[in-house]
Amino acid sequence: MNLELPFHVGDRIRTNCLLAGLPAGSCGTVQSVFVSVRGAYDILFEADQMRRIAFQFDLTLIPLAKHAAPV
Repeated sequence: MNLELPFHVGDRIRTNCLLAGLPAGSCGTVQSVFVSVRGAYDILFEADQMRRIAFQFDLTLIPLAKHAAPV
């Protein structure tokens, strides 16, 4: 059984679709992972600064930006 989670606390995510009144593409940060409910996450969304429960199939990970090398 694979217990690896796709998202972790602190990960930045974006919604794939309209979600609880938030438009597709809304960004947020994973606040907690519900291990008892597979693929469920508590997300703090930037748009309204509200925490909402969202499911893995509705979310996409936002990759970390690469830092520019010093000049």
